[in-house]
Amino acid sequence: MKKLLSLSNVMILALLLLVGCSSSPKSSPPQIAAMSLSASQQEIVDLFDLLDHEILQYEYTLSEEINVMEIWVEIYHYGKLLTEVVRLQMFDSDAPLNKWIEKGDGKLTIIISRFEKNEFRWTMSSLGGRSVSDLWSAEEDDHMFSIRGAITAPVPITNGKEIILYISRFTTGNALRSMNGDLQHYLEHPEELADNTYVHVIKARFTEKPFYERQ
Repeated sequence: MKKLLSLSNVMILALLLLVGCSSSPKSSPPQIAAMSLSASQQEIVDLFDLLDHEILQYEYTLSEEINVMEIWVEIYHYGKLLTEVVRLQMFDSDAPLNKWIEKGDGKLTIIISRFEKNEFRWTMSSLGGRSVSDLWSAEEDDHMFSIRGAITAPVPITNGKEIILYISRFTTGNALRSMNGDLQHYLEHPEELADNTYVHVIKARFTEKPFYERQ
């Protein structure tokens, strides 16, 4: 396990350097979307996936009022919230987060590392901040079938509204229903995920805090 964790750390550092060299697109309305990758970058992401390290890369554009960004992972067990395993929060009490963003667009990298016996670790990085979860283990030791999905189209950023960036569903059974193409659908219909043994949901929220609430 220690060797696997060491390899994971090396790969994470390599990926963060790669993302740091990515070019930024022109600014767009406040939104978050999957990052467009070059062919060489996609090859590296695919290699990581073969080694059970799933890479999620996003870019976002903020309005001038946003000064809080939160990214976190929720884990559900048969539809009930079991735990929150990691949270990355960026907060500036004096100015909008735009001042930390180069060329008007920010980048978010999430790495999902899977180890033996259904063990997972999440790493998040954005705006110079980084958050790493503890190793989380599912109670079930048996192999679990899974299906996963991330946003494929830009999602508008609205003050204080949750956004689902990614969902991974697991079952100890023999079948999984297909994923709804619009992941935001599950914000209004979480009951549709209740028949899964586990569901991992990565969420984001961008907030404008009134001046009197800033500390």
